[in-house]
Amino acid sequence: MLKITDKAISRINELIECEERKDGTQSYSFRVEVIGGGCSGYQYKFSIEGRERDMAIDEGDFTHQECHALIMDSASMKMLDGSTMDFIDELGGAYFTISNPNVKAKCGCGNSFSI
Repeated sequence: MLKITDKAISRINELIECEERKDGTQSYSFRVEVIGGGCSGYQYKFSIEGRERDMAIDEGDFTHQECHALIMDSASMKMLDGSTMDFIDELGGAYFTISNPNVKAKCGCGNSFSI
């Protein structure tokens, strides 16, 4: 299971609340994905997705038990098993980070990895 720090949960909730204030007709989720790309094969993708308030999340997607606004597909869940997601806010910028014990190698720039 993906562990999520309190800072990451707080930031996800802030982002979701901001989107919902802009558009009261939709419900929003924060998606975490492992996608193909980069020089090492995989990279993380974070996105906010909207759907009509009365619609369920897509079949095949799962909500996180600690942060119900966070959704993942089953393939990403497997690749993120045992990982920790955090939110870093420092002078140089603010960003989500994932510490993944399943990663075997990273590319030189650190944006992609192999498992």
